[in-house]
Amino acid sequence: MKVLFNTYPSAFQSIGGGEIQLLKTKEYLEKLGIEVKLFDQWKDKITDYDIFHSFSTHSETAKLLEFVKSKGVPIVISTIFWTIGEFAIKDKNIKNSDKMKIFAKSMIDKYFTKLSPTKSILEIANILLPNGIAERDKIIDVFKIDKKKFKIIPNGVDKKYANTSPEMFNEKYGLEDFVLSVGAIGPRKNQFNLIRALKGEDIPIVLIGSTNDKNYLDLCKREGGKNVHILGFVDEKMLMSAYAACKTFALLGWYETPGLTALEAGLAGVNVVITNVGTTKEYFKNYVQYVNFDDIEDVKEKVVASFNSPKNDKLKKHILKNFTWEKTAEKTLEAYERVL
Repeated sequence: MKVLFNTYPSAFQSIGGGEIQLLKTKEYLEKLGIEVKLFDQWKDKITDYDIFHSFSTHSETAKLLEFVKSKGVPIVISTIFWTIGEFAIKDKNIKNSDKMKIFAKSMIDKYFTKLSPTKSILEIANILLPNGIAERDKIIDVFKIDKKKFKIIPNGVDKKYANTSPEMFNEKYGLEDFVLSVGAIGPRKNQFNLIRALKGEDIPIVLIGSTNDKNYLDLCKREGGKNVHILGFVDEKMLMSAYAACKTFALLGWYETPGLTALEAGLAGVNVVITNVGTTKEYFKNYVQYVNFDDIEDVKEKVVASFNSPKNDKLKKHILKNFTWEKTAEKTLEAYERVL
């Protein structure tokens, strides 16, 4: 079986969970003997492949997918979808012009679906692969796609995150027993509310992640002061060490499906606090603290409680049993076989 992987053109300019999902799915499918190629428009002939697998429903992929369909190559789409219009409008840290763009897209998606490129992308696919039941149901609610068209593929994590050491991180940064948040720094991941919630608590905060939003980054720096350490992008070894060094991991995004970094942190044995929006409860069950990301008092209460609680390995065992990239690859291969 030969498979082409694709995503929208600007995806890898700022690597996040969707990009990691793509790369890890490729890696572990190859371990099952599947030939997977990252689509190169200059060299690859689409009809030489059995499956065209696109990650996300970004509008920039719509025209290409129409071409793939015209060539008779089956299309698989990992949807990585959630509506964000209602969150963007409420967030005071987003420029009004950006709010209106996001809100307008959400309105087109929900009420003027014939104009929505997302709708056409979902319809053109042979099979849709959301990361959870809540994501599937959100797509059905907004776009009225037939439930039979879906196969749920859980996100995964590398088993090596179960064996981490804090030494590398401690030696470089001199920090331990802190709250860690990992993700692209910007409104969607909501680091500012974490900083606001812990202001005055004398609990160090470490933010790891790249950003395309300098205004938001500056806002976090001004609000956080010396108690907030913004490290930018770090390599995987340093990230693993950071998980081991922290006391609590917090992911307070507008939504998560479910948040790959939270899975990594959980496998590293860390206490986790996470948003209650998205597929998080499907993955983390009763092993974590759930918060209303927009409620500063709720965030403060849950993060401080988590920080003061001892670590345990219950979440680690749960993740190892249910959410590894091996399982993701096996279920993805089942989806390919169903389409073919």
